[in-house]
Amino acid sequence: MLSNFMTGAIKFTKQGYIKMGFQIVPQGVRLYAGDTGCGMTENEVSRVFNRFEKFNMFEQGTAQGTTIAKAIVEIYHEEIGAVSSPGKGSTFWAILPLNTGTDDHADDGAGHGGENVSGQKVSDRDCATVRILVAEDNDSNYMLVKVLLKGYNLTRACNGREAVELAGREKFDIILMDIRMPEMDGAEATRRIREFCPAIPISRLRRMRSTKTAGAHSRRESMIS
Repeated sequence: MLSNFMTGAIKFTKQGYIKMGFQIVPQGVRLYAGDTGCGMTENEVSRVFNRFEKFNMFEQGTAQGTTIAKAIVEIYHEEIGAVSSPGKGSTFWAILPLNTGTDDHADDGAGHGGENVSGQKVSDRDCATVRILVAEDNDSNYMLVKVLLKGYNLTRACNGREAVELAGREKFDIILMDIRMPEMDGAEATRRIREFCPAIPISRLRRMRSTKTAGAHSRRESMIS
């Protein structure tokens, strides 16, 4: 989680400082990373998690980290956010449950109880037991997701039809769904999965594409919503 936040902080901070840390809060632990980089407008902050856009096309990288961080937080029914000012920097934060060996934080007050769709308490598990279905036909994109979600239990579907079949046979905590895939696209696969598993979080990944411009290195663009 912090590594996703720190990657962006390092990329967009040319001078000043970068800081990271944690605070114990009633819900568990609040992780944060702050910087004195270029910052974002209010409009960009409102889009950075919900509908992902790469704001600076001239920076290298695919910038998928913050949205995948949100997908991880949603597994635990917790919160994630950012505060920022143009020219002054940004602070990204996320709350995750803290397993203290008691049930003090077992219920978030909304009846979720830190559970996944199978009813098991997520806060009592490590990341290796969190099952994520990644529906992605592009090998390079899938390798990137593997790097960003290192340590998590990933299962790959190479097309939408395979994703529907896997979601019907096995239990997953979250699904990352590409939009354009052979045999069945992500939108149709999502609709079918919702018919028999309406509660599972599904985060849509739009295909990265490489572009080249005169005088500029090849760069990739991506969108996840």
